Amino acid sequence: MRRVLLEQNDKALVLLRDWPADPADRVHRARQAFKRLRAALRLLKSREAYIFEVENRFYRDQARRLSYVRDVSAMVEVVDTLAEGVWESLPRQSLLLLRQSLERRAEQEAADGITGISARVAEVCDYLERSQERLARLPLKGLRAKHLRRGAQRTLRRGRAGFERACRQSSDEALHEWRKVVKYAMYQSGLLRDLDPERARVQRPALSTLAEVLGHAQDLAVLDELLRAQPDTLGTDLHLQRLQWIVRKARRETRDRALGIGVQVFGRPDSQSAAVLPFPPRAARRRVR
Repeated sequence: MRRVLLEQNDKALVLLRDWPADPADRVHRARQAFKRLRAALRLLKSREAYIFEVENRFYRDQARRLSYVRDVSAMVEVVDTLAEGVWESLPRQSLLLLRQSLERRAEQEAADGITGISARVAEVCDYLERSQERLARLPLKGLRAKHLRRGAQRTLRRGRAGFERACRQSSDEALHEWRKVVKYAMYQSGLLRDLDPERARVQRPALSTLAEVLGHAQDLAVLDELLRAQPDTLGTDLHLQRLQWIVRKARRETRDRALGIGVQVFGRPDSQSAAVLPFPPRAARRRVR
């Protein structure tokens, strides 16, 4: 566990030391390293609750210091994905205009973000350098494999609870919270592949796919909100209704797919939740395959 924590701390540090080479990508990957580190810390919670609380809060705060404007850049990728399934000329024209507008906005926000984040990156690097010695000396002598398995099981239970909530509710918040737990479970299944290789072999691919689909659902929700709240700034007001229809259709389909994979990963929900599934659980399994 010390090795894993140190590796992710060092990875974030290396990325941030050379962040001007590719600001958005390197800051984003450093934040991903923090997420993997926090997923590992969750495995310690049943045995070392104090270590978990202190270190988890520390890396959460570092990630917040590096909050970088990436929404608009991510939206360009979402529009490209949407365009792959649209062949009619008018909808494709609307998506092209939206993409051009988002690209211009992404360039401007990236420039603004670089100007404002330099001091924070330097501060985070300083904290991470000092963290190396602290992580190497964590008192983990009493830690056993059973404690790690217990932590992984707790995360999966939270994942199932998030799945049940997403089945009952159609809110963006429910999907977003579910996605965070799914990503923790995905990282943990990879960390524990030596302790339980069969479970990791079965679980990790499904969890990875589910995290990707839920991430796409979140990006679509951000794009939908952007079209609703700022149509004039995008310069696509004449095409707004058509674009909103495309995005909202994709959102419904993505949510349905996520719930279908959720059945595969977490099993059938309770009867109340099952009533709002987009298709019967057995059909969901066939659809995922």
